[in-house]
Amino acid sequence: MREEARQAAELMCSDLARRGALAELAVEVHLSVPQFHRICTQSYGTSPLGYLTRLRVQELARLLRETDEPIEGLMPRLGWIARGHGARFFHQHTGMFPLEHKR
Repeated sequence: MREEARQAAELMCSDLARRGALAELAVEVHLSVPQFHRICTQSYGTSPLGYLTRLRVQELARLLRETDEPIEGLMPRLGWIARGHGARFFHQHTGMFPLEHKR
């Protein structure tokens, strides 16, 4: 795995609510946008946005298991403004909705 992919993953993990375009992330790891997309896909099997979404879903699942925070409070912390938006991605990745996972 290339060092740039590792650096990008660390940056994404450190700020899951990242609002900036992924193009800014590419600049931070000294790659062009097409290079960044290609390296991320080779390293993680998905696009940069897909990888960020996967990280967000994993963190939401952890928070749902380990905290009593309401789902509405968790979504913005992970970069999802609307609860429905995050719930849709969570369902796509896990096969269940956040409320089902929390039970």
